[in-house]
Amino acid sequence: MDKGSNKIKISIIIPVYNVEDYLDQCLSSICGQYEEGMQIICIDDCSTDKSSEILLEWEKKCSGIEVYHNNKNSGLAYTRNVGISHAQGEYLMFVDSDDYVAENVIGFLYKKAKENHSDILIFSVKMFADADYNESFNMDLRIRKSEYDCLKGFYVISEMIQGGEMFGAVWTALYRLEYVKDKNIRFINGIIHEDVPFFFKSMLEADRVCGVVDIGYYYRQRKSSILHKVNNFKLLEGLFVGYTDMINNWFLFNQMRNIEMSVVENINKYLDNMLMLIKRRYFYSRLLGEDINPAVSNFFYNVLKGKGEKDSFPATTFNNMKIAVYGAGKHAKDAIAFLKKDGVLIEKIYVTDKTDNPDKIMDIEVCEFSKDNIMKDLLIVIAVKNSDDIVRLLKINGINHYVEYRKSVINYREFIYYCEDI
Repeated sequence: MDKGSNKIKISIIIPVYNVEDYLDQCLSSICGQYEEGMQIICIDDCSTDKSSEILLEWEKKCSGIEVYHNNKNSGLAYTRNVGISHAQGEYLMFVDSDDYVAENVIGFLYKKAKENHSDILIFSVKMFADADYNESFNMDLRIRKSEYDCLKGFYVISEMIQGGEMFGAVWTALYRLEYVKDKNIRFINGIIHEDVPFFFKSMLEADRVCGVVDIGYYYRQRKSSILHKVNNFKLLEGLFVGYTDMINNWFLFNQMRNIEMSVVENINKYLDNMLMLIKRRYFYSRLLGEDINPAVSNFFYNVLKGKGEKDSFPATTFNNMKIAVYGAGKHAKDAIAFLKKDGVLIEKIYVTDKTDNPDKIMDIEVCEFSKDNIMKDLLIVIAVKNSDDIVRLLKINGINHYVEYRKSVINYREFIYYCEDI
């Protein structure tokens, strides 16, 4: 960015909530690149740790920082909208306070956006693990394979979907502020996954979207982040509200234009995949016995009933759950093989009588069933041909979370939901 001008070129919006361990690194990465014309907007969402004190220290050290405080804890979407209301730059950049930006990238991205007269400039993101994060992930998942020529946003959406690069996170791009305000693009208050509908609408409406492969952002994976600690129902509700908003925007946008069928098919495919993700979350919430918003539940009842699949769901629903299989015969082995193929971890195999059964089947311990040796939070997959006796046995022992594995005559497999008390 050129020095010596009073014009604000870029406004960086940073919501802050209980990130005392990460905030210094985040602000250091931004203030280390500070030049005149940069507005750094920090909004404290009523932190209960030392985040507010850290902001005060940085406000004294870096003249570009402006600190605002919400009157009550209001969530990420509301806080980002507050940031937009204070923004005065030509472009917006969103940064989460537990992440950080790449070295010398802010001026570079602004220059690229200006050169191309971009409404939106997208860039690559590198993922990294926090010290306490043990799950595996692909660090390069959000690295873009090639640049995107400046095109209308719906064309770029189609290209990103086709290339597996439609990530939906708001901090993967710079946004022209006047464009965001003209189109009245805001985050939906009160939901999780608020990034996805914001990014989708902003891309959809844009006249000029360009993309670079350069890494602009480092995205931290940590156990205590919102998405790792929030309950499944909140995730489901956020996805549902976001999906509804996206479908509505896509319908209105598509209705007014003659868009190539290949582009329409790609965007429809993306939205269909989102619906499948919501479907998985829906069944997962039912398995956990969570109270589901009636609007969401009624929607899925009608959608799935119309497709003739109200009670069936894919094996991938069971990922990250504690699973045991009841049964040791051919039917059970078929179920185990099917679950393992989809990456499901099976804790134990239960049988009614262990006398004639081995100690292990397919490297999984075989145990005689009793109420005393059932693990907490365990979902039982019944994999016997005649399940009635097993269902009665489970109910007598107060176990109500179970599903039945079936292999149909037309050679596809499904799991049938049996939690009658939910």
